[in-house]
Amino acid sequence: MNEKTHSLKVAYRRASDYHILPIAGGIAGVTPQNMVICHVYLETPDLPEYSELVFNSDSTLKEELIPDVKVSREILVGLLLRPSDAIELGNLLLTAGNTLSDKPETKSNAGPENATS
Repeated sequence: MNEKTHSLKVAYRRASDYHILPIAGGIAGVTPQNMVICHVYLETPDLPEYSELVFNSDSTLKEELIPDVKVSREILVGLLLRPSDAIELGNLLLTAGNTLSDKPETKSNAGPENATS
């Protein structure tokens, strides 16, 4: 049996507004049109409203008291994907993440356990 094969060369080009985003996690779901929507976010601690400086009797700083600080999740971008593309992207990210997971110098607290769906 003589099967014909086809090939396609794919060129990668960066868009004029291309930029890298620091992502801490995401929230994903399904739209009524059966698309996967993923909102990716960056987590940052909010600035405290105030802090209190405590001084020793000799006027040297003893400590700085900062009230509990909240964390904000700033939604940076949303991705709207066909289900097959979402699965493919997920597998790509899993493969890339797994190549680093065994290297202690690359582990961080921004791993998949922080992503929610």
